[in-house]
Amino acid sequence: MIMETRKLQKNATGSFITTLPKDWISSIGAKEGDLLKFAVSGNVLEISATGRRPEKRASADSKEDAVALYISGFDMIDTTEKINVELIGVECSDGIARVMVNINALSPQELVKRQHAMAYNLFVSAAKAALLDNSSLRDEISRMMLEERKVHLLALRKSVVDKDDMSPVFFALSCELDGIATAANELSGAKIDDTRAFEADFVVAKDALFGVLDGSSKPFAGKKHAALSDAFWRIGKAAQLSRTIYLNLRLSERTL
Repeated sequence: MIMETRKLQKNATGSFITTLPKDWISSIGAKEGDLLKFAVSGNVLEISATGRRPEKRASADSKEDAVALYISGFDMIDTTEKINVELIGVECSDGIARVMVNINALSPQELVKRQHAMAYNLFVSAAKAALLDNSSLRDEISRMMLEERKVHLLALRKSVVDKDDMSPVFFALSCELDGIATAANELSGAKIDDTRAFEADFVVAKDALFGVLDGSSKPFAGKKHAALSDAFWRIGKAAQLSRTIYLNLRLSERTL
């Protein structure tokens, strides 16, 4: 028997983590995405490999049903809909949609970081489209919105399949970022009656949105242009959730 010592750590979601010996992983032939079984007896923890979780398969009569099954963690979906256009990591062939993405390999931080960048770009582009009354830019924003929604749906899938890693706070933050993207999409078609007020409020909202993920976003006060009211509300909620995440991270670092 080989005895090793590993340091216990705590992540931003409050879960305790540690690494496993690489030689042991290789000896049992385990791969990324495999399941591990834990047996607890007093202060002793036994770990054994169980292999990959069984594949889940179901049929979908519509595109909406197929997307719902994707979110719910199904690996194979019998459908004639080409849902690979709207979902990440899906291959469609012979009436079967196969989910190929390894959701366990994606961290919540990576997902919300990608989603945040998309929401920010959407918001900036939407304000420009509204100010210039630019129809071609609005079309581009609609395309950007679809790409952001793909990442959000992937985050929803992770919250189901890997809920121990995707905490409720990260889940809620992903939903608010999607809400910001939706607000931006609607903003692009807004009629701006007071350009100066809109531009002033937009700068405040843009700076607040930019600082959401690093915890530097500050509460904002003052007038808010009507076209930006929903975006302000969403950004405020996202900033509050992000501050919760980083507060937990700082507290966990102090205890290590």
